[in-house]
Amino acid sequence: MEQQVEVAVDSAGRLIISAPGLTFKLVPAAEPPPVDPPPVDPPPVDPPPVDPPAVGTGYIWVDVAALRKKTQSGAAWEAMLKAAKADPGTPSVENQDSKFNTNLQAAAYVYACTGDTTFLNKVLGGLRSIVSPSLKIGRALALAREVPGLIAAAEGIELSQVDPGLHELFKTKLRYFLTCPTSGGGPATLVKSQEQRPNNWGTHASCARVMIARYIGDAAELERAVQVFKGFLGDRASYAGFEYGELDWQANQKNPVGINPQGSTINGHSVDGALPEELRRAGGFTWPPGKTDYCWEAEQGITATIAVLENAGLPAKSWSDQAHLRSIKWLYDVAGWPPSGDDNWQPAVINALYGTNYPVASGASAGKNLGWAEFSHQ
Repeated sequence: MEQQVEVAVDSAGRLIISAPGLTFKLVPAAEPPPVDPPPVDPPPVDPPPVDPPAVGTGYIWVDVAALRKKTQSGAAWEAMLKAAKADPGTPSVENQDSKFNTNLQAAAYVYACTGDTTFLNKVLGGLRSIVSPSLKIGRALALAREVPGLIAAAEGIELSQVDPGLHELFKTKLRYFLTCPTSGGGPATLVKSQEQRPNNWGTHASCARVMIARYIGDAAELERAVQVFKGFLGDRASYAGFEYGELDWQANQKNPVGINPQGSTINGHSVDGALPEELRRAGGFTWPPGKTDYCWEAEQGITATIAVLENAGLPAKSWSDQAHLRSIKWLYDVAGWPPSGDDNWQPAVINALYGTNYPVASGASAGKNLGWAEFSHQ
């Protein structure tokens, strides 16, 4: 039996279905219960700023903790103590023959060993003079010679701990030294001296530059200084922008370098490790070679640079087939020219680097850039 169904829409817009005896309503289906959205990770929070890592993994020139354990007696100690007690002289980075830097270094090491604040105050006073705005700048060679001993002195007294304020001023001054205008002739800045001169000017500048970079914590500056220094040692792919003089002592005159390559000869004579830019100052190629003290002068910068880079964890001794050691062997074994005078501090460092046994002079001496290695490195 058919049943009639009526369909209508009420005033609320609802659909009404009806039949006799029945009422139908279409109602909206119940909405599902709300579902919590998936958890959202909070936005990342920037970590607190972190100081850049120190440049290098160790000390710059000496391990002060090891220095304190050394015996405070003997000829080397007495020579260093005498310099530490003396008037350090006029504060200077202008006089290339000034001993102010190495005198402060001696005072710093005596303080490190004894704890006597008389020597500490002497070093602090000297460094305050160095950061003075009135400090005069001379030639790039003078600046390069003076800076390393000053940094060694600051390291020796642990300046960052004993006077943090002066430490920051000293760092600022050291950065200034890299590019400040020089006067009196020669390269315009310390940096240019390293990058232009493949002789003692450049090697002293190499030492100063790498020590500054390490002290102020400038990794980019250290990287560039290393690049140039590698070029000096013989890696022309690293750097080849030097300005050379006469090429008589170059084993390969088309590709001049600061230290002649391994196995090189000229007219059947070994020049493996020879320093062409210094040897030419005694004249053109002759055999036996004309003696010049400029070779050991250049080695002051090379020896110190190698040591500072090795202390930073870099394998500088191995570069260009052990170029530095080959240059030392050439001076001792081929030319027969051992160091003398203010070069006498070097054998102690060379022996420490390579395990060699070159004679070390009695006492201790100051070089042009650093000193007292007969005490600190023996």
